[in-house]
Amino acid sequence: MNHRNIYVGYENPLRAGHIIDDAKPMDILQFVLSGKGGYSLEEHGYFSLCANSVFWLPKGKKVSYWPDINNRYEYFYLAVDVLDSEAFFSQLGFTYDRPVMQVGNKRIFDAVKELYESFSKQTVEDNFKGLSLIYEVFGLFARENPSDNNLSFGINPSVERALTFINNNYTADITFDEVANMVHLNRSYFCILFKEYTGLSPLQYLISLRISQACKLLGTDKTVTDVATATGFNSVTNFGVHFKRIMKMSPLEYKKYLIAARSPRNYRPQDVAGEKENRNDR
Repeated sequence: MNHRNIYVGYENPLRAGHIIDDAKPMDILQFVLSGKGGYSLEEHGYFSLCANSVFWLPKGKKVSYWPDINNRYEYFYLAVDVLDSEAFFSQLGFTYDRPVMQVGNKRIFDAVKELYESFSKQTVEDNFKGLSLIYEVFGLFARENPSDNNLSFGINPSVERALTFINNNYTADITFDEVANMVHLNRSYFCILFKEYTGLSPLQYLISLRISQACKLLGTDKTVTDVATATGFNSVTNFGVHFKRIMKMSPLEYKKYLIAARSPRNYRPQDVAGEKENRNDR
């Protein structure tokens, strides 16, 4: 998870509006505190919302959500930037076919409220507390929604060595024949084993890692060309293709979005979460 791009906010019933066919640049969880509403996710159907509903807005997918006209809902939202979000959120119990769940654990809602309050204080201590609360929330979801598909990093020594090598050398021109030889496996079996334990092929993992690092660098004064070179892509064009496929926007659009997000005058939270105010990023 990219700690530079975390957004927490709150919407009361008076401001909860209709969002129709919108695609978000980050994954968002919305925590319904009271009221009612509806939600739809592309072709995956319509879902009712009520108090204690938590629903997932997947990055890059067209979503619609709206309050009940007679009992409008209020909610907190948490937007995060993660790699392979489908696999990540499945560990928490959310899927495209089941993007909404009713949460009986009151601590999840209490922790989200504390998270919102911590990030609002803007102190170093509270920022670290906020990060710990985010992981607590994710841990509570994972505990209540155990999955048979839990990722198993580190269980297989060969995969663990390969991950360490890729993480340390992602800017280089890595070949997976080289990585397979390093862990004393043939390439075909290595690729099968790697995907079994990580959920991604070696190439998918490498590209996702490079894009994750690129997202951080795009928040600096480096140019898009500089970022492409610094993260191991052999051309700006290749970088742009992979970046847009994963992030659903071009590197330049993402860079402008980060600049706007950090400017109180120019920032529009609705660009990120479809909301009107209360942006907190760390």
